[in-house]
Amino acid sequence: MVISPFVGLYVEFVLGARHHIPALRMLPGYGFWDADKVNGNPWGFWGQRLLTVVGVTTVCWIIVTLLTRPTEMGKLKQFYLKVRPLGPGWRYVRRQCDNPPPFESGWLVLRIWLTGLMLVLGAIVAGVEFIRGHHFMMAFWVVVAVAGFVLLKRGMGHADGSFNERVESEVTAGGSDTK
Repeated sequence: MVISPFVGLYVEFVLGARHHIPALRMLPGYGFWDADKVNGNPWGFWGQRLLTVVGVTTVCWIIVTLLTRPTEMGKLKQFYLKVRPLGPGWRYVRRQCDNPPPFESGWLVLRIWLTGLMLVLGAIVAGVEFIRGHHFMMAFWVVVAVAGFVLLKRGMGHADGSFNERVESEVTAGGSDTK
């Protein structure tokens, strides 16, 4: 999962986890993460760690992409119809579908993404603040995570509702044509 190195970096950077969890030193490539080895300046080293994680992750997914077979068009169509991803990369697959669904509102997709981000990051930071013993900040981030969950559920309800309305209108339109 792409986010896991970033979570590890956050926990390591904020908590100084190397002092609390000595087993981290046994991780492969740990020297890349050790800010104490670079002039004792963890703030200046943060950018280098971030770029290292992004670079290694990018190299890994490019290698995996080039070494694996392309996905069959039938599976891509099935995925597209179920998920309805946006973006120009899906244009070819969309054109291959007989009756592609209309796009969701870009604002609705952005709303769902932002509220999902609130949920995930709120939960992660709440856990970190719990470990640090900052209970007031933990409570704040729990409220952010819960608000993200509620807003995400509401946004997904709007997306499901608009999808169900389209399906029902297609069924009724198809039913009236057969009479």
